[in-house]
Amino acid sequence: MCVLDVTGVYRHLAHRAEQAGATIVTAANVIAPIRDGKAVAGCVYRHNGVDCEIRSSLVIDAGGYKAAFSKAAGLHPGFERFGVGAEQEFIAPRCRQDEALLIVGSRYAPAGYGWVFPWGSSRVRVGVGILHADSTANPRKHLATFLKDAGDVGVDLRGATVVEDHFGLIPSDGLPDRLVHDGIIAVGDAAGQPSLVVGEGIRLSILAGQMAGSVAAEAVTKRSFKASHLQSYETEFRKRYALELRIGYMVNRRMAQWADDEWDDKVRLAAEFPASLMAELLQSQFSVGRILGFLATRPLMWPRAIRYAVKGALQLLGA
Repeated sequence: MCVLDVTGVYRHLAHRAEQAGATIVTAANVIAPIRDGKAVAGCVYRHNGVDCEIRSSLVIDAGGYKAAFSKAAGLHPGFERFGVGAEQEFIAPRCRQDEALLIVGSRYAPAGYGWVFPWGSSRVRVGVGILHADSTANPRKHLATFLKDAGDVGVDLRGATVVEDHFGLIPSDGLPDRLVHDGIIAVGDAAGQPSLVVGEGIRLSILAGQMAGSVAAEAVTKRSFKASHLQSYETEFRKRYALELRIGYMVNRRMAQWADDEWDDKVRLAAEFPASLMAELLQSQFSVGRILGFLATRPLMWPRAIRYAVKGALQLLGA
């Protein structure tokens, strides 16, 4: 498992971009796309109270869950369903650094889950994420409840000090119909690309960014910014990840409806899975071969597995 220092990664990438000749503008808000006919040809942004223009043959929207630029450009309509998360980062000298926890159930995370993720040097992140509009529960309130009860589930926060507070959203609607159009590419949360079993966003965002960057570089070289040229990014991304993301979305929708007794049943079932396979499933990586290999030695699970497979297939087919 990798727990990422997101702020540190952003700074690292910004530094690399500056070294490569990019101009980084912080504390700026994108206002609207600039158009050349139907094509996107840049953007208007506000910086220090002043509206500015950047003309560009290609804009990559990596602006997060609001997808404001993609919506304004007519690429896709945005998202309506979100995972809403509250998190605190602690220096917690007594908390284990060799164990990560996912916590489910209505007391701490109705229509969602809680987490305890250590990441070295006595640091640990504790949070709660809840799916809106499946629930209207406030993740901050449920996080406070969990922190009060942490010792009851073996999380030792005695002597811990809070060093950061985080609050954020990720889209939980799955992929939109389009990721590219003339002069524009959407990636990451702005493209609905988080895997939704446990709301993991950054891994696929990095992979999508690499793919989009390669296509963008080729577009600049060929001076071709039509959707027909940029489409190779979307085609490749969907080929690699669309099915996994679709299955993850289906699992996410079902999980959001589970009552506590259903969670008890599913946690007992998950305990039967080998750790390596469970890690893959949590990342929305559904290898049929791996799953069948596991089930082959557990005939008592076959009836349930068949029921799940039939339900899943019907959902994928739109039945």
